[in-house]
Amino acid sequence: MFDNLYSKLTSKIPYKILIIIPPIITLLSIFIILTNGVSFGIDFQGGTWVDVTLNDSFDQGTLDKFNNDLSSLGLSDVKSYTGFDIDTKTNKLTVVTTDVVNESFIRPVFSKYIGNLSQIDIAKVQLNIQPTSDLRDKLLSRFPYMDIRINNRTIILQALDINEEELKSAIEYYTGEKPDIEIQKKNLNIRSVGPTLGKTFREQGVKALMWAFILMSLVVFIAFKDFVPSIAVVQSAICDPLIALGGMSLFKVPFDSSSLGALLMLIGYSVDTDILLTARVLKQKGSEIDENINGAMKTGLMMTLTTLTAMIITLLVTAFVIQIPTLNTIATVLIFGLIMDLFTTWFTNTGLLKWHLSRPRTATKKRIFKFSIFSK
Repeated sequence: MFDNLYSKLTSKIPYKILIIIPPIITLLSIFIILTNGVSFGIDFQGGTWVDVTLNDSFDQGTLDKFNNDLSSLGLSDVKSYTGFDIDTKTNKLTVVTTDVVNESFIRPVFSKYIGNLSQIDIAKVQLNIQPTSDLRDKLLSRFPYMDIRINNRTIILQALDINEEELKSAIEYYTGEKPDIEIQKKNLNIRSVGPTLGKTFREQGVKALMWAFILMSLVVFIAFKDFVPSIAVVQSAICDPLIALGGMSLFKVPFDSSSLGALLMLIGYSVDTDILLTARVLKQKGSEIDENINGAMKTGLMMTLTTLTAMIITLLVTAFVIQIPTLNTIATVLIFGLIMDLFTTWFTNTGLLKWHLSRPRTATKKRIFKFSIFSK
């Protein structure tokens, strides 16, 4: 399928023309970033994230009314959507806003459409006889993490997570009764990040991205000890994340902790495919250059297309089957970068290597570094 693909391609389009295509796309991506900007998620900007477990799914009409009521609160950049939570096996409503708000401020709107909200599990136990005075102490010795109140024959227990079977066993042991236990599971999760903390996270994230690129570049130069092949590898690690950022800007994908992780993975993946190409071409100097490139391209395309297919499937599943925003963002960013890695690796990097190995050599012309770890 991919046999002699590079030779067939360059027989129709000169390789020196192919070299300039990815840099042009990179410049276009930079222009898009400067024009549209990059939106930040609440991790890097500050704001509030609310997750609510739903007993019944929201239809579009109900969701539109809910959004209108949220807008009436004066919240900024409000986004709400429903999906399926794989952990609880229930439907989930997610609301994101760049304002920092507390539960009491948004509770009236949520309660109107969802009912009672709780960030903890609440268990209610009704006994048939009056409990002994030391029952609370006994229960606390068994469940020290719970808030326990006893009012006549009613026991109210609160905790982040209540195991019904364990609680039932303890009640039976201490009271000798087998009462019914009514548990209201937590259905609200609210998380806020202040603007100052968000700015700190953003600055640290950008520093992590820069240091990853710097250290990667040092490793590449030390490994190849040849200026042109090293630059060819590094350019891919520059272009791929920039083009991915351009895609994020164009399609309004927020720059947050998950997209930062995807960009870091993209740098590693870009370098991986380029090192595969460069190492194979430089190591087999006795063979035809195009022959070596064709072999490396066949392997590299299979690697990239396999990963790209997996990311597309992940994107579709997290968009239409289950609601996992983190995986959705990672898959989206990697798809942007992996598509462009096909061009940066097999157009620009390959073209630079071919030019470097094909140019005439003289006795006075020396490489910047004398030895290469890939030399025989």
